[in-house]
Amino acid sequence: MSNGILRDRRVFIAVMALLLAAACSGAGGSGEWATLPPAPAPEQLDQLAPVWDNERANAALDVRIYLEVYCREPACLDYLRESAPALIAAPDARVRIYDYPLSQTGKSFLFAGVGRCVALKNPDAYLEFLRLAIDLPDRYDNNVEMQRISKSAIGEYNTRCIHAETRKLQAAFENRNPLGFSQTPATIIQGRLIYGARPAQAWAALLQQAREN
Repeated sequence: MSNGILRDRRVFIAVMALLLAAACSGAGGSGEWATLPPAPAPEQLDQLAPVWDNERANAALDVRIYLEVYCREPACLDYLRESAPALIAAPDARVRIYDYPLSQTGKSFLFAGVGRCVALKNPDAYLEFLRLAIDLPDRYDNNVEMQRISKSAIGEYNTRCIHAETRKLQAAFENRNPLGFSQTPATIIQGRLIYGARPAQAWAALLQQAREN
């Protein structure tokens, strides 16, 4: 084999290695930050009140999570299983969780109302509610399971509270999409918008980019 051909092969292999490294870097999130779209303006975001807030007012990072807890799609369940816990665990982030019943179905409003009443009774129990929500069966007659989840989280199913909170959600979201989201779950980190679920490692990479930017 001639020296010229051998040199060309080495150059080709080196170039492909660089391209592969760049692709892997992007998949992990290291080059992704600059490509993320901006979130709605802060004054628009602040029109909605969070259902849960870790209250780290002086934290370095601002993370906002928008959930439709009744959603049974794989991305929604994966988000509850892995994405939300990974973001909540970030030690330098103020994390706020918001209801965002984008489907605007009666069940979605009702289950969000259940979660809000759990949070009103005991904010710490709301995270347990989210964990239990993963196992809510996807069928029409699942009200009994909703009651069981509420009772497991806070020991009660407060019908008066749930009806009141459900009506508030309907007033805020019925025939409306206040922030213009195209899907849920939606996450905002330092003013950048990310849709869908990701593995914990991918969120860790995005959080690190947010710290560096």
